[in-house]
Amino acid sequence: GRIYTYYFDEDGKLYAEFGAMRIPVSHETSWHYINLFHLDTETKTTPYRNNFLYAHNTRLRTTDSVEQYLYPKYELTPQEKATPWNEIMDFAFGYQIRKLPPEVRAEMLQILPEYSPEYQPLLNLSIRQYLESIGLSQGAISLITATTPMTGAILDISYSEALGEDYTIDFINTYGIQGGFVKLPLAFYQSFQNAYPAQYSAIPP
Repeated sequence: GRIYTYYFDEDGKLYAEFGAMRIPVSHETSWHYINLFHLDTETKTTPYRNNFLYAHNTRLRTTDSVEQYLYPKYELTPQEKATPWNEIMDFAFGYQIRKLPPEVRAEMLQILPEYSPEYQPLLNLSIRQYLESIGLSQGAISLITATTPMTGAILDISYSEALGEDYTIDFINTYGIQGGFVKLPLAFYQSFQNAYPAQYSAIPP
């Protein structure tokens, strides 16, 4: 599939993931096999406290005031300038999920022949178009992408796709496999080479 671990040394200590790079807690099938093969994992969620941000030629820590250091560098509306940064971010990424009733939110995780009237309009929007549709200025959108680079990288993909991953917290509490993701398919391969794999002892020969 998408797994491609590249090793820079023969010992396998220096590597990068050129394919899959994270496993959210919501991917139950992946976790089933990780546990089955006793693979060690490590968190990929970076603690926000005291990290650095670099935006608009300005370096600041995440504990610094975005309002003080970055607001003046972007063309924000008067209302946006008067709104705390955490409220703008919550409005941008939490407003729509809270707005949808629970039974409609479930549609974000389903493939259906047709969707409810509340969810249907969101299917044809990119993330940028959605942020524009809720009234955020281009300055605010630029500031969001500067402080959350991953959003900037996927700004033109389907908003409904990102919304579904937000709903299942796929961007939070993510993990990797120690030593590289390639260890998972290799564990399958090694198991298949065994006529009586320990992982499937309950399956009759």
